[in-house]
Amino acid sequence: MSAAPRATVRLGHLYPAEMNIYADRGNIAVLARRLEWRGHALEVTALGPGERVDPGAHDLYYLGGGQDRDQLWVAEDMAATKGEGLRAAVADGAAMLCVCGGFQLAGDGYTGVDGARMPGAGARPLGRVVHGHGNNGEDGGEGAVQRRVIGTYLHGPLLPRNPWLADLLLRWALEHAGVGSPDLAPLDDAVEDAAREVAAVRAARHRDR
Repeated sequence: MSAAPRATVRLGHLYPAEMNIYADRGNIAVLARRLEWRGHALEVTALGPGERVDPGAHDLYYLGGGQDRDQLWVAEDMAATKGEGLRAAVADGAAMLCVCGGFQLAGDGYTGVDGARMPGAGARPLGRVVHGHGNNGEDGGEGAVQRRVIGTYLHGPLLPRNPWLADLLLRWALEHAGVGSPDLAPLDDAVEDAAREVAAVRAARHRDR
């Protein structure tokens, strides 16, 4: 008989059916497994259209990417039903990861390629690009960090290749769940580190061409 988890992180998955085109379920699986390996658990709740956010109900929120046509009405629904609750949750110390379209919608607003202005719920850059345009094509910054909210345009296996980022989010979430100064035991991330190094080498090659 397995032991009960020492702590449970409550994750609110925002629009899982509409904003889910960039390995979002894989990123959440990484969070669940890295908690499980340390004796904790992840409880995932879907928060879809029309559902309001209870600021005290979750320790961590996840908002993935979607098609432009979906983002327009998701943006409207998010501003109408979830924006106030999310702002309150973040102010109370909850963590949040926003990927691609989710990053766009987490700000004050976003203008699509057709000129349509979409409202957001809402820093400093998360990192710097070695190849590509980054946030604005000018300063090399990529993503954003404000309080315990992280936004990024990095697609695909974001957390599998960046376990340090997964652990940062988990540490914040555990603190919000009442685990004071959580001690996340080191894990063997050799495979993940190697995958990230391969991606970095490829990016450097494109930069030098």
